[in-house]
Amino acid sequence: MNSSRSWFARVMAMAMVAMLAFPEAALARQQVLQGSDAVSVDQEIQLGREAAQQTMQKQPVLPDNNEITQYVRHLGQDLVRVAPGDKWPFEFHVVNTKDVNA
Repeated sequence: MNSSRSWFARVMAMAMVAMLAFPEAALARQQVLQGSDAVSVDQEIQLGREAAQQTMQKQPVLPDNNEITQYVRHLGQDLVRVAPGDKWPFEFHVVNTKDVNA
């Protein structure tokens, strides 16, 4: 029982780290402001992809076929499916670190 608790705690901690590593996903539901400094939806998506790519080059990211990555992606897609507002192209990755950052 302690082992499953520990595993769950690690998964949740890694999910939080992933959300912090990819802040564009956490902030993606914000309304784009109209004005001279406004960023289009396409530009915002591209900026998010670039930030994710930079993070993936700097941080150890678990592979797509890892069971923790698959769990986090499944959980994330379940949340995206019921989230209100515009549908954005979310991606979920797990940074492989022992650091807890929430």
